Amino acid sequence: MSRHRRIGSARRLPAACAAIAALWLGTSAAAQVLQGPWIEQADRAIDKHRKVDLRVVVVDAAGNPVPNAPVRIEQRAHAFTFGLRLRIEALPEALDAPLSDRAPVWRTFNAVTVDEGVSWIELNAGDNDWRTQRVDTAIDWAEARGLAVRWGGVISSDRVMAPDWALSADTQGLAVAMDEHVEHVLRHYGRRVNELDLYLDTLDDAVVADRLGSGAVRRLFVQARAAQPDAVLGVRFNESFSGQRLHRTLERLREMRASGVRFDRIAVEARFDGMVVQRPVKQALDWLAEFNVPIVIARLRVAGPSMDAAAINMETVLRTMFAHPSVQGVYFASIESAGMTDDTAALLNPVGKPTPAGEVFDRLTHDTWWTSERHTADELGNVRSRVFAGRYELLALLPDGSLARTATYIAPGPGEHTVIVQPIAEPAQPTQASAPTGAGDE
Repeated sequence: MSRHRRIGSARRLPAACAAIAALWLGTSAAAQVLQGPWIEQADRAIDKHRKVDLRVVVVDAAGNPVPNAPVRIEQRAHAFTFGLRLRIEALPEALDAPLSDRAPVWRTFNAVTVDEGVSWIELNAGDNDWRTQRVDTAIDWAEARGLAVRWGGVISSDRVMAPDWALSADTQGLAVAMDEHVEHVLRHYGRRVNELDLYLDTLDDAVVADRLGSGAVRRLFVQARAAQPDAVLGVRFNESFSGQRLHRTLERLREMRASGVRFDRIAVEARFDGMVVQRPVKQALDWLAEFNVPIVIARLRVAGPSMDAAAINMETVLRTMFAHPSVQGVYFASIESAGMTDDTAALLNPVGKPTPAGEVFDRLTHDTWWTSERHTADELGNVRSRVFAGRYELLALLPDGSLARTATYIAPGPGEHTVIVQPIAEPAQPTQASAPTGAGDE
């Protein structure tokens, strides 16, 4: 059962939405509660797939267990990726953004995606005229804040995203140019980004396959793996999460698999408005999960008929995606109204305060799905808890009043994760020694 949250009355929603909204609203019109069997199922799935068993062992500097020690378990970041699309053209302002542990909404994000300024046509104007300053600045910005970076698209199926000098070449020239572009991106950025959307399929154009043949995408992945064997290479689809575009995406993925394309990730753009129903969202994820690779939601936009309806939609979408075992992360198209066509999709209002949807996002990701606990160790110095996977700081108060502190990353997965909290031993004091060997008496 989810927590209560104040929202506006159902009477504020358009009449066409009232019947659906009633399914989400409790007996009190002012207290919204997401209800239904799927909520309990989602909570069980979240516990199974997003949480791990943790054992903390408190020992002193000599390695002896410390009984009855007060212990704090403080989560610092999620293992699940909560990212946002970095608008490179807005970086001068973004450099001063309040991305900290204290700022609501901002504090949850642990990754960014750079997909503006990184397309082939923007990066390479021809004759090795690489224009990477904005991309370098964006990645530097993210690295300075400890954020993971995802490259939004290396090669696109859309001919408008390829430079004219490459498209005007013959078939062999285009293939060579594409290989050189991929090799350059992977050589310079393959180790600075966590994953790349190697092939961006718009579903509306297929210049790569049209010019280079049906095996061109397979060859693209083979060449990329040769250039950077450890890179995480994904395939991405634009505006592809629902309706006929979702079915076309699934067909295209099956075609790629049949032709031997080996991709590590599937990234799909997702936009929600109206009144979101949970079942179709889960069904779409189930279909995508059939390819047995992690799913990333790119450019997520959750709007609604009103700010309150957008908040309901946000909770529905986030709960469904966080509960699905194949979803590795979500990247928001933006969190501010600037650059959005619908203000209800913003997480922050024009003065930087959370919108109703932003409040839902912050409450779920930094409260409901967040671990901050106090315990007392048992007689053997043990504390056991079930915590959300992620980055942690563990602290124990020792009998002498000092703190033992350990920073650790607790990865998702089965089994019990054991972390030892131990103070750093004081270095041994030097003893009075005789003259070094070889030194004679005067």
